[in-house]
Amino acid sequence: MGEEFRSRTLDELAHFINGYAFKPSDFTENGLPVIRIQQLLDADAETDRFDGQIDSRFMIQTGDIVMSWSGTIAVVEWKRGDAWLNQHLFRVDPRDGVSREFLRHLLSFAVDDLLRAAHGTTMKHITRAELSRFVVLIPSLGEQRRIAEVLDTVEEGIQATKRVISKISRIREATIDDLLSGLDPHLDSCLADVLQDPLCYGIVQVGEYVSEGIPVVAIRDLNGDFGLDLHRTSTTIDEQYPRSRVQGGEVLLSIKGTIGKVGLVPRAFRGNISRDIALLRPNAKVKSAYLAHFLQSHEGQRRLRRIAVGTTRAELSIHALRDVPVSVPDSSEQCLIAEIVGNLDAWQEEEFNRLSKLRQLQKGLSADLISGRVRTVAA
Repeated sequence: MGEEFRSRTLDELAHFINGYAFKPSDFTENGLPVIRIQQLLDADAETDRFDGQIDSRFMIQTGDIVMSWSGTIAVVEWKRGDAWLNQHLFRVDPRDGVSREFLRHLLSFAVDDLLRAAHGTTMKHITRAELSRFVVLIPSLGEQRRIAEVLDTVEEGIQATKRVISKISRIREATIDDLLSGLDPHLDSCLADVLQDPLCYGIVQVGEYVSEGIPVVAIRDLNGDFGLDLHRTSTTIDEQYPRSRVQGGEVLLSIKGTIGKVGLVPRAFRGNISRDIALLRPNAKVKSAYLAHFLQSHEGQRRLRRIAVGTTRAELSIHALRDVPVSVPDSSEQCLIAEIVGNLDAWQEEEFNRLSKLRQLQKGLSADLISGRVRTVAA
């Protein structure tokens, strides 16, 4: 491993400064943003503000390392200017002899091990006692900087690929809206008229996970590949819901809580759906891919929002959903729209595959370099 590496606990490497316990009455119209875990992970999340006076140790600035220690455990380099840090987040300041960039990579790599050691079953949290017990290997400052430089290069590739994926998503959204904007409103049909079976929702209570059971698609799975991390229910429960079984080619629509999310079931998939999803099985009037694209469009989403009910938890009733108007051009135009959007989806899938490979590379390099199994070469 080399003589340069030494064992140290995390609290020997950095100061972990917890955020301020803001109260709702502290928030003001102006002032610096107050950062919680939601704002840490989502730059577009709504943010409270505070213009009062508190200790400067609760402030974060661009370049600071921020670590969430309760619920979702994450390590982030802050890049959005001055802000106040809320409780349940640490500002992590490296001690002398520790590279800030290396420390961020080290903490990111250690998250999985920290989670295994963390308190709580449903709500994980990392205590200061765990930070004082958690031992890592730390190389010389020069080696730290060289490791960080290698891992920064991979991280830049990951961020660049994410930007491409986001760009494709925007292009896809604009393309769908553009393709559908010129459709004749006289071509509209009620949703029920373009389905071969009546609308239905899925399993009310899916029960406990059964390893060899029937896969059940939930709202969170609609943007996925319908392959990994699906809940599986027993055949006994599945048999009680034969109408909501999916056999490939159906369109799925979320109807409770998060409404309007759309998924197109892969042809080879067999399974069932949860009660928060409606099953749409198109008839000969409409292509599955076209129907999915229409419902994802701004116009399709607008029509769905018009029938939503509920204030605290939105819902689309099956009865109202049947009457939602759907623009249905002729078959050749549907196919053309589906082909154009499909090409964008294929491009985006290539970028997702590239992102997956970069993350695997990052994980492998982090394991090799941070453990000392592989050494960098000094310039």
